[in-house]
Amino acid sequence: MKGKRKNISIKTLITIVFMLSMLVSIGAIGYLIFTNWLFSAMSTTENIAEDLNENIYNQIYSFIDIPNQINETNHKIIAYGILDLNNEILREKFFVGVLSSLNNEIYSFSFGTVNGEYYGARRNEKGEIEIMKNDASTGGNSWYYSVNDDMTAGAFVVDAGKFDPRTRAWYKMSVETGGPAFSPVYKHFVMDDLTVSFACPVYDEAGNFLGVLATHILLTDIGAYLKEAVSKYNGYAIIIENDTNKLIANSMGIENFSVLPDGTLERNGVDKIEHTDLKEAYKRYIIQKNPSLLYDGKDEDLFVNVKGIHMKGLDWVVISAIPERLLIAPVAKSILIARIISIAETYDRILNRGNLPLSERKKKAIEEIKESAGKQFDPALAELFVKMMGDNN
Repeated sequence: MKGKRKNISIKTLITIVFMLSMLVSIGAIGYLIFTNWLFSAMSTTENIAEDLNENIYNQIYSFIDIPNQINETNHKIIAYGILDLNNEILREKFFVGVLSSLNNEIYSFSFGTVNGEYYGARRNEKGEIEIMKNDASTGGNSWYYSVNDDMTAGAFVVDAGKFDPRTRAWYKMSVETGGPAFSPVYKHFVMDDLTVSFACPVYDEAGNFLGVLATHILLTDIGAYLKEAVSKYNGYAIIIENDTNKLIANSMGIENFSVLPDGTLERNGVDKIEHTDLKEAYKRYIIQKNPSLLYDGKDEDLFVNVKGIHMKGLDWVVISAIPERLLIAPVAKSILIARIISIAETYDRILNRGNLPLSERKKKAIEEIKESAGKQFDPALAELFVKMMGDNN
């Protein structure tokens, strides 16, 4: 005897249709919200990357422009004879006074005369200011003195050996250009560090060449600034010399130079960057000359921004990059945790339900997770969970 077909009431049908419509609507709205949020997060990250590069550029530009301001302010004091270089006390107070008014990033402030004398002030390894002197009285050697409270020379500190400012890159560059200019990057005379100097020729009122005034900065501190600037974005920053592709500074702790056994300094290039994606992104920039790009890397995708710093004698490139997933990563982590919890809750629910022996309940829970892999559960997480529980058993 055939069974009677069970009729579904109109009310039930309406309820089912309504519930399905609600689910579809909620899903669609949720998808739109998530899609819009994802686009907004990407756009925000791109803006952060651009702002970060602009901030780094402004800071570095301001940093290396300080020597220009120092020389512009002080070279006339020598040119117009306001400072008598032969007056030792006034000379010492002048150079110490200028250097002590500046931040520690400025290593030294000096003047090399047309005859090869060299006067100025510097900071030693401890950051203490010392007076520099090199003339006939020192036998052509650079002598350094501690500084008294009245900014005059105190105790003799060290004889740094023969030194003729006219042989230095900054002096030659200034003479060749006939005006203010940055020197090429070079190894410091005393310290194992990269140095760049901004120098300007000094002429008296009759147009006679007197020598070269120079402000010298060590480049080590730039790396510390770059590291701090990108740290909260999990980003990277590099400054490269454009014409040589040699490193100036970086945020990753890469050595910008190596000291060879003979004491000479060898500069490191872009090839020393161990971050493959960042290195390849820079190569992409060299080819395309696109100052803002999203690089699809092997390990991570990066928003990369590039900006050049151009001054007389100086041509640097500031490169910064932050991960594309900067704002997405925390959400992705939360979703991953939720997926893990979902699997664990299912296992726990089956394990603590029914009167079957514990071993059977465990087996049933595992089978449920296997069957739901790829449907209810992330297949990779489900497989890992099953393996883990199997190993524990």
